[in-house]
Amino acid sequence: MKNAEIWILEPEQRFRDFYTIFLPACYDVKCFEDFLEFESSLLSLGEDKRPALIISELICSGDIFFELVTPHQKIISQIPVIIVSSTDSFALIERAYDFGVVDYFTKPVGKDLLLYKIEQAISLNQEFDQKAFFSKLRNLTLKERMILESFLEQPSWIVRRKQILDYVWQNISVSEKTLDVHLYSLRKKIRPHGYDIESIGGSKFKFLVGDNSVTSNHPSHVAFGDGYPDLKMVQNLSKLGGK
Repeated sequence: MKNAEIWILEPEQRFRDFYTIFLPACYDVKCFEDFLEFESSLLSLGEDKRPALIISELICSGDIFFELVTPHQKIISQIPVIIVSSTDSFALIERAYDFGVVDYFTKPVGKDLLLYKIEQAISLNQEFDQKAFFSKLRNLTLKERMILESFLEQPSWIVRRKQILDYVWQNISVSEKTLDVHLYSLRKKIRPHGYDIESIGGSKFKFLVGDNSVTSNHPSHVAFGDGYPDLKMVQNLSKLGGK
């Protein structure tokens, strides 16, 4: 069985060495110093050869990672991304989660915690079978299915209200109550199967799974409570075992 490949985008040599040394042999690690090299490799690969996970510093080549990869969002959205950064700005952490990153840690990050999150992100990305998921929900309307798809396209399973409206209704103007009615109906249909859609504040929703679903440990369900993580909690957790 082929090892899962992890790509590291990290400008500092000492941190690239850290990943190469501490990640188990069951992973193939490929490190990149600058974004252009990373981008070139990403675009040159077929879908079946893309990495199982990307770990990146937030600031790359003088710019923000998720702004640099925006032109390649269709590709990146299929790969779990974990940010490990020296930047601890809550505003940037929130933007990173809006972009769809699975987790965000500030340096130094605890080895055991990071390894757990890596294993979790890779296994969940491999295990979640959308075909099997939708086969359980045969009574969905087209709009309800599209609402669910808008969540599943994000590795974190978190979307803003506007993202759902743009995805489902595109250029058609509809009221927010229209979405609320669809969400109400959709929740009634998915809850008996162990799924739910939860409002987490800030006009954001997240898709949850329970004991009857494919897995109950998706990052959106267990990461750091509801919604975005508290900054102090992120900083404290990231320092555990960091030395």
